[in-house]
Amino acid sequence: MLLLLPQRYRLIFTIMIKKIFLMLLLLASATAKAQVKVDVVVFGATASGTAAAIQAARSGVKVVLIEPSAYVIGKEEPKINIPAFNSGIWKEWKDAYQLNNDTLSKNKKLKIASVDNLPFFKNSTIKLDYRQTLERIVKSVKNLQYFKSTQVMGIIGKKNGWVINIKVNGQVQEIRAKLLVDATNLASESPLLKFGILKFSENGKIKSLVSYTPEQIKQPYLQTNKLYRTTVAAGYGKDSTQIFSIPVGIFIPQEKDNLLVISKQASIQGLNADDFNLALQISIGQAAGGLAAYGPFFNTSPKNANVRILQGEVFNYKGQILPIKDVSERDSAYKPIQQILISGLLKLDFEKGLFYPNLLVSPEEIKPIMAELYTRSKLWYIENKASPALTVESTISLISLIGSREIIDITRELSDKWNKKYGFASTFDLQRKLNRKEFAVIINDYLKPYKVRVDFNGNFLR
Repeated sequence: MLLLLPQRYRLIFTIMIKKIFLMLLLLASATAKAQVKVDVVVFGATASGTAAAIQAARSGVKVVLIEPSAYVIGKEEPKINIPAFNSGIWKEWKDAYQLNNDTLSKNKKLKIASVDNLPFFKNSTIKLDYRQTLERIVKSVKNLQYFKSTQVMGIIGKKNGWVINIKVNGQVQEIRAKLLVDATNLASESPLLKFGILKFSENGKIKSLVSYTPEQIKQPYLQTNKLYRTTVAAGYGKDSTQIFSIPVGIFIPQEKDNLLVISKQASIQGLNADDFNLALQISIGQAAGGLAAYGPFFNTSPKNANVRILQGEVFNYKGQILPIKDVSERDSAYKPIQQILISGLLKLDFEKGLFYPNLLVSPEEIKPIMAELYTRSKLWYIENKASPALTVESTISLISLIGSREIIDITRELSDKWNKKYGFASTFDLQRKLNRKEFAVIINDYLKPYKVRVDFNGNFLR
């Protein structure tokens, strides 16, 4: 019929049809839910939730952070002058605040390691408080979307993830995600509880993959499960006398896959919600963010995560693994010492947070873990029964036997590395008795015991 009309009428009719089609298309778009597809959704811009969102995005996945209020970390500006290890996102946050404050107040440049990652603070003309500073960091992170003043309207579990409905500016928006992180402060505030996704006990706890009790905190070496080998975060409690190291398995609920719970109330049995200070909550969030990224990145569940890979991610982003108070974070031996401690080869005084770097190393104290890690070490102990303390020479012979390398080659290498690479203040001497710091650095370099995999209970996997 259209072909029978004169040409000018056909043109007018065609234009009208196109306009009607466009109007119908716009109407359909307005009534349909906007949809966002991401890897990870974090509920709660608490200290732990904000850090988790930042770290997950930096670890290579797409993240949405949802906060029902208008603020990160609550309405009140947080107290930042607390006992803390100066590392990871916590350090970055403090440095960014200092940079902004100093730029405006004193107009001089600071030599801050993280400044290259925070270009928006270099020319800032507004004095920011700590909350605003952290929000600036959040908004600067690639692959991280932040929805504040946003309510969660529903959560539905799907075969390959989750569907979350949120209300933004009066409009319902749908988010599809592979993994959820609950970082709300209290169980009563949790969207997982509200929408029947996860069960909480009467005191607001979840049933985690591992049980982390006060006994595990105070006397970890006396427990059946060696959770200290799985620690991914560390920090202080209410004051400088309380220290904690947090095993990764407590973030993972037993009853559901593709969920993490890092609220300061829900994950730890026997502890109150306020036992962790702000810096420790940031450390926990940073570690959980790495774990949250692990599942989508490797297309698996967090329950299948490689603990050592996750710990490596924390190390790579300058996070805190163990609460070591007598070795500086700036010491080149700091990372090797942490790695040796999570292998269990040397022990940390968890009650005081002390490593005792200058004490000598007895062959007997390392014998049980050596035998567990390296069967060939048993031969060395047969030939070295009377050694009261490890010397450079006896340590070289131990490395030689386990690694099947020539003693002369190891000796030459170690002589070259002693001051140049390791930064030891002492002189290389075969008869020198090794202290704990020197032993940790050398064994970490040559035998790498921390690379032996462990399960979530800290048992070695072969």
